[in-house]
Amino acid sequence: MKKWLLTLVFPSLVFAQNIQEIDSLSQVMCRELEKTNPNDLPQERLGDVFEKVIVPYVEMQPIKIQGQVMELFYFRSQRVCGLYLDLLSEALDSPTPMKRVKEEPVSTISQQDLDIFKQNKRFWYRENDGTKTKVTLSGGNWKSNYSDGTKSLYSLHWISSNRFEVAYIKSNNHRSKMNLVGDKYQYKILSRNGSEFTLCEWVEGMNKYSIFTLNL
Repeated sequence: MKKWLLTLVFPSLVFAQNIQEIDSLSQVMCRELEKTNPNDLPQERLGDVFEKVIVPYVEMQPIKIQGQVMELFYFRSQRVCGLYLDLLSEALDSPTPMKRVKEEPVSTISQQDLDIFKQNKRFWYRENDGTKTKVTLSGGNWKSNYSDGTKSLYSLHWISSNRFEVAYIKSNNHRSKMNLVGDKYQYKILSRNGSEFTLCEWVEGMNKYSIFTLNL
């Protein structure tokens, strides 16, 4: 495995600056990843493109902040590039309870089940590592409480009967390294099965949709 990938697994958790440059270069990296051979190992595809596109930029920065800049690429690229996110999960062998698809799923939920969703405030879902995250939807906010005691806060705005948007406000979780204040995520409620609601999450323009379950 590439040395840089091992470094990314244990980031320094210090949020660097210059987000526009980071996001722009992450998009360049994404286009380069699409040109790589899909038959190659994900470690090789990521490593080759990272060293071609990202490493030269990082090495131009002062030595004392290079680790911070590398860390920022690690987190922000997960918002910008769906292929990067998929390859990273494969490279680190980290299964996810989310199912990722390339087209926005169609909602089949009934109005009655939508009403039940909106009448409830407390939900939970599974993280990639199997831990349970508790979610509170109330007062126009989405509040996440993680198993390690950290929290995230987003504002919540309904767009239609089955779709809403959340905007990042603050967090003391690693989400603070991935998001800027105001970063938005889209959600669509797809279906209900007993106490489980299936939702779709995506970032506008990313063309990558994640399907997951919110449980009562």
